[in-house]
Amino acid sequence: MKHQARIVDWLCAFVVLLAIPWIGHARQSAQETPQSAEREKLLATIRDPGLRESDPDRVMQAMQRLGMMKDTGAIDDLIPLLTFRRLYPEDKDPSLARDLNDFRTSARRFPAIEALVLIGRPALPALVRVIGASDPDSLESKCALEAVRWILLEIYESGTPNPEKSRQRVWSEAAKYLAQAASEASSPEAKERLRLGAEKLKHREDYKRPY
Repeated sequence: MKHQARIVDWLCAFVVLLAIPWIGHARQSAQETPQSAEREKLLATIRDPGLRESDPDRVMQAMQRLGMMKDTGAIDDLIPLLTFRRLYPEDKDPSLARDLNDFRTSARRFPAIEALVLIGRPALPALVRVIGASDPDSLESKCALEAVRWILLEIYESGTPNPEKSRQRVWSEAAKYLAQAASEASSPEAKERLRLGAEKLKHREDYKRPY
């Protein structure tokens, strides 16, 4: 009887041990469900080409939200949307004058740049691939280059007591980053395109932001 009771105790303990990871996983899944559901809706929104035409504001809000969530899984969806452009009133009606009080950066003009900058460092390899694969004069390349510059600016500004010095330094650091990427590129074309990107950042006075 004692032997049987001991076997039952062992079996109970074994079942409990098996159940603990499952319970933890179930709790984690329950906690992740709301954010996971939101994420899937956001990704579905930015993947819908029809919405980009009919409701671009909704798409831009979804992109911004994914950036704020720092969703690295959204990088591959955001990269093809680098040239998706925010249209301002004067873009739709050339007779309207631009509101000079509305400060516009390239990150505001192109919401994918903003989202990728919010995601930060994990987006850099994908952006380097765009620069290496695109015509240096294309809008895709210019947007990717600008995103790299902004991400590195955020990295260097973080925690520094002198943001202005960081803003000056980021140009040379971004150029070095692309020069290093060029040296590691697998094809002559990619090497040359990345080298040209580095040169553009090195000569700050000639740099043209995408618009």
